[in-house]
Amino acid sequence: MFSLINCQYSSFGYTTSIKHIRNVYSLQTDITYEYTNCVNGYLDDTTWYSYSLDSLNTLLDLTNSFYKLANIKVNINKYKIMTTAHITSFYNTIKNPTHLTKIICLLNKYNFNFLPNFSLSTIGGSTPIHNYINNLTSNDIQSLCNKHILFIDQVVLSDGYYLLTWDEVKEKHSSKYSGPIPKWFLRLEQDFTLSQYR
Repeated sequence: MFSLINCQYSSFGYTTSIKHIRNVYSLQTDITYEYTNCVNGYLDDTTWYSYSLDSLNTLLDLTNSFYKLANIKVNINKYKIMTTAHITSFYNTIKNPTHLTKIICLLNKYNFNFLPNFSLSTIGGSTPIHNYINNLTSNDIQSLCNKHILFIDQVVLSDGYYLLTWDEVKEKHSSKYSGPIPKWFLRLEQDFTLSQYR
């Protein structure tokens, strides 16, 4: 039954796409897999997905008519409609590549390689924090340097999905940062958190 609903009402469903990268230097070879789903069921639990609240209400009306037809008792009080903005990992929101990055990739296609004569290994993270904050001021950069924060890994949990609070950042670095919460951190909170629960 659920597969029939997923087929007939796929326009109401939520589409998930996954990109399979085959070659980093050739984006044309990437394969995108898409899966549209509006209902999942396990034992006596049913979960309905939709891209909008109107579509979800339409699917729930369909559910009620099915339950009445099948003479199934449903606890209406257990209905939960959960809506969230697009939750994305911090690691999936990197800004577009710069012209320098594009030039280096292009030269690499023609087997021109640039090898530095110094070590590029860094301790503390893999993704620079400036990739997530637009329009850093000189004061922001000075604040980041003074606090020795270079990477987004230093201000998020290890899974990359939750931003730490400023008190947790101070505790993690075991440093006594003085003054108010920096503006760059407030902008990071505003742009990348959905609620006070982070």
